[in-house]
Formats: sequence, structure tokens, C-alpha cells
Amino acid sequence: MKLQTQIIFVILFIGTLPLTVHSSVAIENNPPPSITSDGAKGVLLIDDMHDNYYSTSMNQIYKSLTDEGYVVRYSSNFSSFSEALSFTNHLLISATYSGYTETDISAIKTWMDGGARNLIIASRGDYNEPDYNAMNSILGNVSASSRVQDDNIYTTDSSAWQPWYIDTNNFNSNFSEIFSGVDIMSFFSPSSVVPGDASVLVYAEAQAYQSDETGEAPNVIYDNIDDNTGGDVIPLVTYETIGSGADSDRVAVFGTTMWSDFDYGDSDAQDTVMFENLLNYMVKATESAAGDIVISLPDNEPPDVRILFPRDGATLTGKVAIAADAKDAYGIDSISFKFDDEVVSNGLYFAFDTAQVSEGKHTASVTVKDVSGNEATVTHTYYIDHDFKPTLRSVAKFMTYNIKESGIFKEWKDVVKEENPDVLILVETGNFDDSNNALLSEIQLEFNTYFADEAPYNAYTLQGIDNAWNGISLLSRFQITTAEKLDSLKSDTGSTVNVPLPFLNSVIKVGDTPISVIGGHLTCCSDGKIARANEQEGILNFMDGLGDVPIIYMGDMNSESPVDTTANGASDLGYEPIDMVINSSNPKASEIHTFTDVFRELNPNENGSSFISSSSRIDYIFANQHLSSYLLNSTTGDTASANVGSDHYDVDAFIDLSSYTTDTLVDPFVPDITDITNISDISSVLSNASTTPKIPITFMPVLLGLVVVALKRRR
Repeated sequence: MKLQTQIIFVILFIGTLPLTVHSSVAIENNPPPSITSDGAKGVLLIDDMHDNYYSTSMNQIYKSLTDEGYVVRYSSNFSSFSEALSFTNHLLISATYSGYTETDISAIKTWMDGGARNLIIASRGDYNEPDYNAMNSILGNVSASSRVQDDNIYTTDSSAWQPWYIDTNNFNSNFSEIFSGVDIMSFFSPSSVVPGDASVLVYAEAQAYQSDETGEAPNVIYDNIDDNTGGDVIPLVTYETIGSGADSDRVAVFGTTMWSDFDYGDSDAQDTVMFENLLNYMVKATESAAGDIVISLPDNEPPDVRILFPRDGATLTGKVAIAADAKDAYGIDSISFKFDDEVVSNGLYFAFDTAQVSEGKHTASVTVKDVSGNEATVTHTYYIDHDFKPTLRSVAKFMTYNIKESGIFKEWKDVVKEENPDVLILVETGNFDDSNNALLSEIQLEFNTYFADEAPYNAYTLQGIDNAWNGISLLSRFQITTAEKLDSLKSDTGSTVNVPLPFLNSVIKVGDTPISVIGGHLTCCSDGKIARANEQEGILNFMDGLGDVPIIYMGDMNSESPVDTTANGASDLGYEPIDMVINSSNPKASEIHTFTDVFRELNPNENGSSFISSSSRIDYIFANQHLSSYLLNSTTGDTASANVGSDHYDVDAFIDLSSYTTDTLVDPFVPDITDITNISDISSVLSNASTTPKIPITFMPVLLGLVVVALKRRR
């Protein structure tokens, strides 16, 4: 039996005035406090060999389910569909457009006849008609009673993104486990499902109705009148068990795909939460009926191992915690954590006082072996300096980054770690202020422990933000002296400009000089041109009210620059808001400040796109006349993780602040570590360490939180 464990971090959250640096954070020491039983979840096969819908947009499900302990493969990874099925426990089929041959369907039937199988099929509406006959032939051959229909479900709900987005919370309460953490599901252009003897898990909302766009008419009419009522009888998801006992199988049928990259990039609905809950529910049902799931696919891959913090090459002083992370879907057999080739832990964490060891170069390494004998080792080099203090540099790196819906893809943090900014404006951080700034505190802790040899970050986030795609946060190694939310500004005529996406106005102390750092996120999309212009007018008037002071203004402007129109082509976003900032002859320009578009000034011949899907440059750093002579370098989206962190690239700029400050030594970040490993007494350490064999399927400290462009889908 394999066991699963987690390392738990107890985090000291920022209080109601989140401007101070954490002076101490309690971190639980090894061994991990909780171990729970968890069997292997099996091989999940994503079929991409039959012109399946979204087959090229299934990257996030692969990552997410791998992290959950599944062995995930695409059918195209194998020499044939039949070979792929021979190693499969769970089969995932999205709507097919080229159909399945009789041989393919027979192979699926043979696979299901083996028992203890789980099949999930998704249809879609007939606006873009898939091969309904092929999908229903598969269902019929495996003795499922559900069928997909040749129709398209629409809604009259005026709050829907489009009429073909069916948002519903009409869930079957008898399956509460499947809907844990699910408030709403959003079905993109679905077909209806005829349940037969299956249980209906999800019905449409009352405003939904059936439409027959192309092809044959649906066999069952539930409600085909767009009268704003009656649609809550239209089935969208069904579930059934076929057979009984150890040979029983489970089949779920969806009216549309709920597990594409688009779904994983949408925080407004919990489609992927429900999908993963359902898959785990099916795994538990399989184990209950047939015992532990057996993985027949050979395990030729080593565990995935990495040291989480501190970063490789860091200079360390004082009390230090070093943590790693390892996962392997087949199960981990052993862990060896070494410091200078001496084993100090059989877990993934240890803490020590650097005073115990000599100054100079040292190594920390983690070796993890899985149950198949595959082994992986990762090593970091550290430098011990008992008197070390980090330097707050006078050449500072400023960065702005729209992290999409409060960081819906965890790789955004990898981008920040790769960039290592000194002053960071994060856009779309609406969840950061929830539960007394819990997420902000967690992120501040993660970066400060990773950058153990850098000046620690101060942190602030806008308060009272209601949704994930609103909000702005600031992390700064310079002291934040003031920070406030600006949700109401003044136009040139003195009238009120309401700001639905509030600005963040802050002041950082650079030497003895206050520098204003303003973060912005102008209203989105092509229909927001007037709103964006009004918001920009308002913030420029606000900056004039600050007087002749140094200002850095950065964020997501949702607008292109007039300088860029030749390179990027005409944009439906418009460029008036940017022209107002950089063109002093614009009638709406600042009366006091002259702003420079930092990236374009330093890179006149580079595109510099920051919005991945359209190659548009809509994220900017502007420096006013006090700082424009000190611009050194600016890049956008140039790190290893840039394509997977968000739907935006980050923009950064090095600015020489030596006219205001010198390189300054500061106190390091000091975590309050409750239990220190005595490196000088290795035998004592190991006698207290966990030595349970085959410990985890996956390790992931709760301290840690997928490129896709997760826009609303177009038909």
C-alpha cells in the first residue's frame, strides 16, 4: 500500500494594515505531521486520435491530473488506439469529428468488458456538429443507457456571456461529493443528453432551451421554446454504473467538454473542479467494487523532484529551512535529504542554524526513489556567511504582470522567481485580500523564503475586491510608506469618473526620496474604449495633483500604443489612453508630467507584445521626467516560464536609482523555525525521521499554490 503525505506550513498572515514585512513565520519541521492512505489512481487516457474537440488544448488537464496522482497519456503516445487502451484504466473522449471505426468501437467494448473501467464522453452542440452516431455507437456497444442528442442548448439569460453559455447550479444533491467546491458550471454550446436509466448529475438552468441548428432533429424534446422558463429539465450530464461487482464499469456523459485549457483558465465557473471530483468519485467506486487499481503501463520515468527554497546559489545566514517537493503517480519508496553528503532527513524538509557549519560553499541534495526503482536527485549549492546581509540595490528592477484571475495558473510564480523584481505590480489579484489577506501573505512568504539572500518584500493588496479578475497588489523591497485604493477620480471638467477596476496608488521610500508607484488596470475589451479613456484622464489628473514628484505608472492598459500600430496592425482596443500618457500635445495629457514608455524607448524596433493571443502590447511601464534619464533595460516575456504563467507576458525595466540612494545592506528575512535539525548529531536526526517505506504518491507543501490563452471561446 502506498501512502500520501503533505508538509504543512503554518503561516503568519498579514494583519489589517498589510504594509509591514513579516519578521517571523512559523514553519513546521520534519517529519510531516499527517499521513493518509491513498492507492494508485491509474492510467487516464486522453483520446486525441479521432479529431477530438479540444485535442490540442488539453495541456492543463494533463498537468493537473498528473499532480493529482494519475498517470496521464494521450492516445497518440502509442502505436495504435488498441495498444493505448490495453494500458488504460480511465478513458476520456471529447466530441469526435472524424468518427471511430468499427475496429475502434470494438476495441473500446473489449476494453470495457475487462471490468473496473471508467469512461467519460463529451458531446457538443450541433452549431458545429460532431459525429453523434459514433459517440452513441460507443455508448450502445458498452451497454450504457445514455445517449447524446443532435441539438444545441441556448439560454435567454441576459447575464450569460453569450446565449450559448449555459451557466447552471442545477445539481443532483444525491451526489454532493461530486459537487464539493462547485458553485456554478458553465457549459459552452452543449447538446442535451438522454439519460435512459442513468442518473442525471446536472440539468440546465430554467432559461435554457433546445435548438436544432443542423443535421437531424433531436429524438427527445425537453424544452425548445425560448420563453425564459422550463429549461431546467434539460439533462446536461449523466452518470451510470454498468454491471455489478468487481467487473462493473462506470460511464459519465457530458453535453460538452468541461476539461479543456479554456475551462482550466476560467475562475468564474468550477467546471474542472466538478470534473476532477467526478473522476475521483469514479476511482473510489472502482476501488470499492474491485479493490486497488492496477497500473499495467510500465513505469520508466523517475520521480519529479525539486528543491522549493531557498533558490540555488543563495547565500544563507542564521536559521534556515530547506524544503523540497516530489511526486510520482506509481508511488515513492524512499527519500534521502543530504547536506554536504550527510543524510539529515528521510523526508522533504529540514531546518538548521548556519552557525553549526563553516562558512563557504555547501550542497543540499534530495534523492527520491519510486516503487519501480527509478531514481532522481536534485542538488542546490549554497554559500554560508555568518555575517551576511542582503543588498537593497540602487539599480532596481520594476515589473508589472497580469497574472490572470488571481494566479489561476500556478506557473506565474515561477515567472516572478525567474525575473526577481525589486518592485512588482501584480494585476488581477482580487482574491489576495480574502480571509485577512491570506493569499497575499502566502505569496509574500513563498517569495521571501525563495529569495532568502535578497532584501525581503513588503506587500500590499487592494482591499474590498469582490472578484478574481479585479484588484492590484504591490510587492516591494523598498519600504512602502503609503498605499491606497483609487476607485473614484475626476475628469478635466471636475465630474466624477467611476473606476470599476480600481487603481493602486502607493509610495515607496528610495533613500530619503518618496517615489510614487501607481498600478492600473483599465477596462477591458473593444467596447471599453470610452471607459478606458475616461479612466486614463482621471488618473492623469490625480498624478497632476501629486505635484512634481517621481512617478512610475505601470499595469495592464488594455490599449495599444499609437507608436505600435504599424508593427501590430490596427487594434480594436484603440490607442487613445496611451497617447494621452506619452504625447504631451494630446489635450488630455498631464499638465505637469512628461511620461516615457520605457519598453518602447529602449526597444524601438522590437514588437514587445504582452497579450499572448493577439500579439498586442497592452501592458506598460511609464516613467516620468524625474526617472526617464535613468532607464537601463526593458524586456517582456523572456523567461523560461513566460508562456505558461498567464495569458499576459510580464514587462520589466531596470532603472538606475543611484541619484536617490546607494546600495544598502538590510536585515535578511528571518523565518521563525520551531525545530532546528542538529546537523552535528546525524544519528539523532535519523532516529526521529520518518522511515515509512513507500511513503507518498505525491508531496506538495501547502505553501505552493498551467501556455494557454484562456479567453472566452469563440464559435
